[in-house]
Amino acid sequence: MPHSTLNLTIALENLHCHDEGDGLGNAAPYLWPVFFKIDGHGFAVRSAASGLSGKPVVESRNGRHGNLDRSEDGKTVDAGHDVRIPAELGTWESTLRPIPVLDPTLRGIVGDDLPGFAGVVVVLMEEDGWPADIPRKAYAALVEAVSEGVEEVAAEFKHAMTAPTKAEIDAKLKAIKDAADGKVVDAVKSAMSGAEKAWFSTFGDNDDHVGTQAWVFSHAELASPVIDITKRWRNEGDWTISGSFKSRKSSGLCALTPDRTAVARYNGSGTSWTKIGGPVTRLYGGDYGLFATNSAGDLWRYLGTPDRWERVGWPGASFVVTRDSVYGLTPDRTAVFRYSGSGMAWTRIGGAASQLYGGDYGLFATNPSGDLWRYLGTPDKWERVGGRGASFAVTRESVYRLASDRKTVHRYSGSGTAWTRIGGAASQLYGGDYGLFATSPSGDIWRYLGTPDKWEAIGGPGASFAVTRDTVFGLTPDRGAVYRYSGSGTSWTAVGGPAHSIVAFYS
Repeated sequence: MPHSTLNLTIALENLHCHDEGDGLGNAAPYLWPVFFKIDGHGFAVRSAASGLSGKPVVESRNGRHGNLDRSEDGKTVDAGHDVRIPAELGTWESTLRPIPVLDPTLRGIVGDDLPGFAGVVVVLMEEDGWPADIPRKAYAALVEAVSEGVEEVAAEFKHAMTAPTKAEIDAKLKAIKDAADGKVVDAVKSAMSGAEKAWFSTFGDNDDHVGTQAWVFSHAELASPVIDITKRWRNEGDWTISGSFKSRKSSGLCALTPDRTAVARYNGSGTSWTKIGGPVTRLYGGDYGLFATNSAGDLWRYLGTPDRWERVGWPGASFVVTRDSVYGLTPDRTAVFRYSGSGMAWTRIGGAASQLYGGDYGLFATNPSGDLWRYLGTPDKWERVGGRGASFAVTRESVYRLASDRKTVHRYSGSGTAWTRIGGAASQLYGGDYGLFATSPSGDIWRYLGTPDKWEAIGGPGASFAVTRDTVFGLTPDRGAVYRYSGSGTSWTAVGGPAHSIVAFYS
C-alpha cells in the first residue's frame, strides 16, 4: 500500500537535571538541535539508472549560549530542576511525504513509493568559558556535518530496491554523530585566536560537551500517533532530555461530480482539483483512507495515485471508515464485518445492526431497536452506550447524539450509558477532527465550542458538510459549489464547482 503523507511534529520538550556537576546552582546548559528528513519533498526515484535522487531537508536553530530557559527560579539550574526547552528552539513542525517512484517499470517492482524518514540530532552543552562567537560557529559546523551525513545516508541507498532497515539507518546515524563531533571540534579550534587556543588548552575553562544523541523514525514507525523519546547522559553532571515525535495523516477533501462519473481531490489552495478516479456511486472517507462503491456495489480503496484503486470488498448496506480500518454492514443488515487490510479478506465482528457510525473515537452501531452500541475491538464484543437517536456523529474525542425528536444534542460521557445535554434543536450533526458541527432547524451551520449550550453560528444552509483536520467544507443547497470555512466568523471561500457529494479523508 502507498504510504500516507504525515503531519509531523518533532519536539524536544524538557531537560531534567539530576546532578548539575558544576557546583550548587552553577550549571548553564544550552542545546544544539538539528532536524532533518529524507522524503518526497526533496527526493524521487525517477528511473532505474538514476535511482533515488534529491537533497534532504535540514532545519537548524540557534546555537548560542543561553538558548534554554533557566529552571524554576529563572536563574539557576540545580539538581532536581527541570528546564523547559522553548518551542522555537526544540520543536519542528513539518510534513513527511512518501518518496514517489516515477518510473513505471520500477513501480511494478517496488511499489508506488518508498517510505520517508525524519529525525533530529541533538548536542547538549554546558556553558563555562567560551566567548559567545565560538558556540555559534561550532553549531554551524554541526549543521553542516549533519547535512553531509544525511546526504551520504541517502546516497547509500540510491539503487536499493527496498527501503533501508532500521538497523541500517541507525548504523548510518552513528557515523553522522561521530563525524559531527569531529567537525565541531575543528570548528571550535578554527574559531579561536592563537591566544585563546593557548588559554583554553591550559588554564581556560572550556564549555563542556555533555552528550550527543540522534533519533530517526520511518513512515511505518510514525504510524503511531506519539513516539516518546528520552536520553540520559551521565557526563559533566547527570542530565535527561525528553520529547516526542507526533504524527497525523494529512487530511483532504474529495468530491463526486454531479453525474458521478468522476472523483476529484481538492489540492488545498485556490480552486485547484485533481481527478483521481470514477465513475463511482458513493464515497466513504476517514483516517484509514478513501473508499468508494461502484455501480455493482463493490467496495474499492484509493491507493494515493490518480486512477489507482483496488477492489477490497463486496456490496454492503453501508460502510464507515475509522482510524484503523473500514467496516461494512451486510446488505441484509444481519452482520458487521471489519476489513483485514489486504486483498478481499474481512472478519465478522458483530450481528444485526441498522446503521454504522465511525471516526477517530471508534466504531459504533445502532441495533435493530435503535440503541447505540460501541465496538470494543474484539469480534462480538460490544457494549451498549445509549438509546435511540435521530443521528450520531463521531469526532476525535467522543460520540454525539441528536435526540429522536431533534430537539436536543447530547455528548457521551465515555462510560456506561451516561450522556450530557450540550445543545438545543438541530436537524443534522457532522463530526471530525476539527470538532462537532450541527445544522439548525433553519439549515444554518453552528460550531460547538466545547461547553454545554456554547455554540457559534458560522454559516448558512448547505446540502451537506465535511469536517477535515483543520476546517469544514460545505456544499451549497443547490449543490452548485463547494466552499471552505475560513476559521472565524461566518466567512467562507469558494473552492470548487458543482458536486454530487463531498467527503473528508486522510491521504
